[in-house]
Amino acid sequence: MLTQKTESRSNKIAVGIVGCGAIGSSLATAIEKEFQKKAHLVGLSDLVRERAVRLSRRLKGHPPVLEMDDLVRHSDLVIETAHASIVPTLLKKVIQKGKNLFVMSSGGLLGQERLLQKARQAGCQVSVPSGALFGMDGIKAASFLPIQKAILITRKPPQSFEGAPFVLRHRISLRGLRREKLLFRGNVKEAVKAFPQNINVAATLVLSGLPPQKFEVRIIADPKARRNSHEVTLHGPLGTLCAYAENVPSRTNPKTSRLAIFSALATLKALFDPVRVGT
Repeated sequence: MLTQKTESRSNKIAVGIVGCGAIGSSLATAIEKEFQKKAHLVGLSDLVRERAVRLSRRLKGHPPVLEMDDLVRHSDLVIETAHASIVPTLLKKVIQKGKNLFVMSSGGLLGQERLLQKARQAGCQVSVPSGALFGMDGIKAASFLPIQKAILITRKPPQSFEGAPFVLRHRISLRGLRREKLLFRGNVKEAVKAFPQNINVAATLVLSGLPPQKFEVRIIADPKARRNSHEVTLHGPLGTLCAYAENVPSRTNPKTSRLAIFSALATLKALFDPVRVGT
């Protein structure tokens, strides 16, 4: 459970949100409604300032739109729902100010082992929701023993991959596909760079303990798919574990699964509650 560090009104956890898209908006609304006795919003921030302004206007408390430094300073907990590229900078600022961080763009934490160790030493809690994954309890348990092989197969409608760096770099046409197309097959670090807004699930699996050198990622564009699916298969001393999730895309952002939004809500609830059930 999070502890309060700044002087928040009514002894509530002061929360700032960086990124005001589908997930950020959902969390902001939940903080005002479901978690109002535990927390309150002290600020919003977004690379597109107008997006933060629009969200502030929709919220009952009209939290101020702040620059990132000001938001971190006024918060006990900073929630990132923006983009993987912003995560390392935000993590540094949180460590410097002794705050806690909630990360949705888990790909931004890959390769940041030194910063994560600094966060541990400083007592800064870093939370990463399961996102669009199912079965993280078993995956974390299995990771205590040597994993022989792990495979993640992510399948989404073609339009979900529009604008991805890999698609643009290789000039892949996603329109008019009649059959499924294997866009990518490789390791997790390459996958996150190639599809930063589509494959945070791969980064989350590595952060949970899966060895990246034994982890293969496959990304498929499927014109027949109406939902985003992720299938994880592990082979190791505990046997073969398989977790499959077929998720309804967010109404406002097809690149995001609705499960990812509710996973964020569940993680936030756990942070505010001293009673915890499950791994």
